[in-house]
Amino acid sequence: MRRIALRDIRAHLGRTALAVLAVALGVAFVAGTFSFRTLLSTTFDAVISTSAAGDAYVRGAATTSGTDVVSGSSSTVHASVPAALADVLADAPGVAHARPEPTGLLTLFGADGTVVTTGGAPTIATPFPADDTRYPYLTGRAPSGPAEIALEEHTAARSGLTTGSTTTVVLAGEIREVTVSGVLSFDGPLAGALVVGLDPAVALETLAPDGLVPQIAVEAAPGVSQDELRDTLAAALAATDVPGASAAEAVTGDTVRGETRAQIDDQIGFLQIFLLGFAGVSLAVATFLIANAFSMQVRQRRRELALLRALGASPGQVLGSVLVQALVVGVVGSVVGVALGTGLAAGIGAIFSATGTELSGSVVPTWPTILLAVAVGVVVSVVGALLPARRAALVAPVEAMREDTPSERGLRVRGAIGAVLVALGVAGVVVASTVSEARWQDLLGAADGEAAGMGGAVLAASAVALVVGVLVLAPVLARPVVTVLAWPSVVLARPLGALARGNVVRQPRRTAATAGALTIGMVLVSASAVLAASASTSMRNVVESDLKADLMVSGFPGVPSGAIDAVAALPEVGALDPVSAGLTSVAGVEGAQWAFDMPRELPRRSIEIHVVDGTLDALDRGEALVLESAATANGWEVGDTLTLGTAASPVAGADGAVTVRVGAVVESRAFGGSFFLPQDLFADVTVPATRDIAVAFLGVAPGTSVEQMRDAVTPAVTAYGAVSVQDADDLADSLAAQVNQMLTIVYAMLALSILIAVLGIVNTLALSVVERRREISLLRAVGLGRLQLASVVGIESVLTAVFGTALGVAVGVGGSSALPTVMADMGLTDLVVPWGQIGVLVVLAAVVGVVAALWPAIRASRVPVLEGLASE
Repeated sequence: MRRIALRDIRAHLGRTALAVLAVALGVAFVAGTFSFRTLLSTTFDAVISTSAAGDAYVRGAATTSGTDVVSGSSSTVHASVPAALADVLADAPGVAHARPEPTGLLTLFGADGTVVTTGGAPTIATPFPADDTRYPYLTGRAPSGPAEIALEEHTAARSGLTTGSTTTVVLAGEIREVTVSGVLSFDGPLAGALVVGLDPAVALETLAPDGLVPQIAVEAAPGVSQDELRDTLAAALAATDVPGASAAEAVTGDTVRGETRAQIDDQIGFLQIFLLGFAGVSLAVATFLIANAFSMQVRQRRRELALLRALGASPGQVLGSVLVQALVVGVVGSVVGVALGTGLAAGIGAIFSATGTELSGSVVPTWPTILLAVAVGVVVSVVGALLPARRAALVAPVEAMREDTPSERGLRVRGAIGAVLVALGVAGVVVASTVSEARWQDLLGAADGEAAGMGGAVLAASAVALVVGVLVLAPVLARPVVTVLAWPSVVLARPLGALARGNVVRQPRRTAATAGALTIGMVLVSASAVLAASASTSMRNVVESDLKADLMVSGFPGVPSGAIDAVAALPEVGALDPVSAGLTSVAGVEGAQWAFDMPRELPRRSIEIHVVDGTLDALDRGEALVLESAATANGWEVGDTLTLGTAASPVAGADGAVTVRVGAVVESRAFGGSFFLPQDLFADVTVPATRDIAVAFLGVAPGTSVEQMRDAVTPAVTAYGAVSVQDADDLADSLAAQVNQMLTIVYAMLALSILIAVLGIVNTLALSVVERRREISLLRAVGLGRLQLASVVGIESVLTAVFGTALGVAVGVGGSSALPTVMADMGLTDLVVPWGQIGVLVVLAAVVGVVAALWPAIRASRVPVLEGLASE
């Protein structure tokens, strides 16, 4: 039976190749995801080795699992330590050097006078000591004094600057004219980050004005191990009377590098889960294709399999022969998929490099990746072929030799099951769209915040039930829906349209299985389109309703203080409300919290602040305004007392505890932090390293137009780098552009599942042509031309594609109707169905059908008439 199975593969290489390609494309996403993770891991290993090269480190002993004070990412955060400890540690036995490592962000202008950027990666300012010999200077020397900087070689290449070049940087909110003193070489690129070196004294003054640094890097003297150095540093910390030494700890360099690597792996793991979600969609679509292909193959081989049964083959042997073919398809497809996935990861790496984020790691797949990919491909193929194989094995020889007539009783049972699932899905969507989080909280008797996400969970479960139900119900829907969809072709293309319609509705199971692959992809595409359109409209409505200011100034990593001073001096500016953001901690709450300082006039003239409880006058009394989302999550109410910036916190901004009363609970769709604080309190409890002017709101002076103010403000802030000046329309457009950019990425990833669905249509039509050779030849014999025959096949393909698209769009749009309720806390308040984009999807489905029909149509038109009439 194994030989028979392999012989059948050789006899139908084209049919097998389509199945192999489907598996390969699905597996490619899996292999590519893991290969891309390997690329990122090896790249960041090099980054860690370069950026954390010390033999030991001294850092704050207190930690928390929360928000990093610089990047804002979730990680383990350590308290800062006094930079003055470096002098004490340098005198300890076995220490070669002890260097405080203040780190911050700056803006670098390149040789062409523009800001140097690399796809969103930061430009890092860090000290470059003259006695640090770990990284050699290619040209020049270390920086000395406030008027000099040094550049890492990739930063120099990106900026076009060389040793001796003069340029401008924005550091600590001020513009500085500097000279490049030298260019040095690291062990490898820093994943797109730009590195600018400062004189160590200048770095401490500008990046650590409070005298606290994240850590102190220590180099060991020759012959001293990391463990010995750690113990020596611990003894030095215990013996010194420098304030803050008792709260510090000494750890080995390997410990720091291991912790950093683990945190990065966690973040990469989230990305991997995201990518594997799309891989799962592609594999599900591939499973549909495999199942449909093997169902048709088994149907065509019924007489052959019946003859084998009559000659003594057991049901198990027949089952095994079909599964052997599936195994071959799975193995070959997986091997091809691993190669495609490796190329996919390399291509993504090349795209990153082209945008300035150079990834220096390896994309060579590891053995675990290869084995996993092959296992996934084999399982997909075998699972897809299992039901058709079982059906072939259980048919009696005499029954299999008869013509196959599908039983409508099976459709009735299937239709009932599908209808129940669809009803459950629709009911779940209705519940998710009508029950708010507060109502869920009441229904479940949950405490504040415990019902968060309940609506999303119900919607997700309902969407799954709806998709599965529609796929199960699809054969029942095929006849009425396709009949309606075929009406234009029946009227305009007589008699070809009627012939094509009859061929499509004659086998509703086959039509549903072929269209199912496209349905899955279109569900996600249409839901993404609704989400994007709704998000864009919601954000635009927020901007239009809540933004009172005429203009706003924003930038990355913030708006420099010098830019604010320049704007304040302009006579065209009548009102200026800068809002700073920074991280602090709250006793009893895990993780750092974002806080904003609020100018007193901000709610009146710049941005709408809605009061839920209390009064805005609480700010004048030195009290905090807590945002409603944070109040709900933490159970805060008006009158509660919060302890901010406690000494035990790794994000402490003050030496002692500062208490503040909750004076009001407010709601603002423009801010996403925890609370607004009075400006003096904000400065006391937030970490200086995280403190930036997030945005400044501008009002026009009397007698001046908004355009006149923009014309004055724009050149005033241009000198400070990546600072933008926007009005309400500009802001709404930029937010919508960000949503569309994310949607483009989603569409690109879903394109793979659409491609696999196209292969499914091609495969089904090609097998259908083989199955209908006698019918096709009979039509040719009675006068149907080759072009007419090809048109019939094309119309069949278009009807199948549009049918699948129609089901997918209906489910995607229907399921998305609950988004405004489920995502209300995220600012999604309006449901918008982009009917124009939905119409484009339907047109694209028709184009997909035409493209998918090309090869089967050509093949059908070339069937010899006499040979086809003679075939069984």
